[in-house]
Amino acid sequence: MKKTLSKATSSIGNFLGIGVANQQTKSDDEPYWMKDEFWNGQDLQFINSAPPSAPPAFNPELGEQPPPYPKQSPPPFIAHSSNPSPPAQAIGRGTLRGRGRGRGRGRGRGRAAAAKRMSGKKEQKPAPTIETHRPYFIIIVSLIDFALIIYELVLNGGFEPFKYNPWFGPSVETLIDVGGKFAPRILAGEWWRFFTPIFMHVGLGHILMNMLMQLRVGRQLEQSYGAFRIGAIYIICGIYGNLLSAIFLPTQVQVGASGALFGFMGVLLADLIQNWKLLQSPGKNLISLIITIIISLGIGMILPGVDNFAHVGGFIMGIITGFIFLPNLSYGKCQVRWRICVVATTVPLAAVLFGVSFVAFYTGVDANEWCSWCGYLSCFDSLPWCKPQQVS
Repeated sequence: MKKTLSKATSSIGNFLGIGVANQQTKSDDEPYWMKDEFWNGQDLQFINSAPPSAPPAFNPELGEQPPPYPKQSPPPFIAHSSNPSPPAQAIGRGTLRGRGRGRGRGRGRGRAAAAKRMSGKKEQKPAPTIETHRPYFIIIVSLIDFALIIYELVLNGGFEPFKYNPWFGPSVETLIDVGGKFAPRILAGEWWRFFTPIFMHVGLGHILMNMLMQLRVGRQLEQSYGAFRIGAIYIICGIYGNLLSAIFLPTQVQVGASGALFGFMGVLLADLIQNWKLLQSPGKNLISLIITIIISLGIGMILPGVDNFAHVGGFIMGIITGFIFLPNLSYGKCQVRWRICVVATTVPLAAVLFGVSFVAFYTGVDANEWCSWCGYLSCFDSLPWCKPQQVS
């Protein structure tokens, strides 16, 4: 009875995380953990693990230092079994210490939890990774641009004089032969001229200026959103920019990726508006973007051969396609509903703009009659170097 009470008291103390120092009987001065029946019975707490450095019931505050554990031989079933786990009946619900095994202070069960407590290291979850895409599309398009400018110079037989092409490039006739935008040829059935000018440039100065923005802004956008989204935006904005240029400047030969690149500016504006609350300084970003757009359009008003109509068309379509293709970084039911409403609005708007513009172009509408001030978007006529036959 006394032995049973002693074991029960020890189990309760271990379960509560309390060390009980005096667990000795009155008839024997030997501590309870030195008795044979403590080790030879069904109480097999230390199977498959090294014994601790001090007895479970040792309390250093009482000043009693018990002797070390005696070396005990392992139970027979461990020595003759290839399975390191003890049989189910060795530790179970029938023993007091079996019921309280591994429950000390609620820190976990088993050897893995004990090793974790001994090491003192907390398990850390891996930080969430942000998916990035390789800018394959921008790299391929840039290589095509350089290949075409080399082909234009070879076909032209070198550079044109500076007074005819100040961008160090080929002649107007060469640009038309390669695939530049020229409204009379498009009306004659060469519809592909809405597409090919996106990859052409009027000279070395022109392509170097465009590559600075294309490789910087375009590469960052493609790394964030992928080639399918950015590729679609690039082509759609470039085509609409050439379409608007053909409406307002039908007699001029125009080439360049400026319409697609201004579409990237529109995409940045759409992304800024769509994720306004997630940015640290959205107001500063908006002001910086507006200043960049104004400066870029201002350059087109003073430099010869720069097609601001393609810039404006690409910028407008860039805003629309940005809302269509770019995802909303916020989550929730309200954001999903907002996203559905935005897409349901912008997709028909883009279709209407393309439809109206194609009708206006193929029906021969004179855009300068119903928009007299639109002529100021191009190079000023008062400047001596602004000539209608100049190219961009």
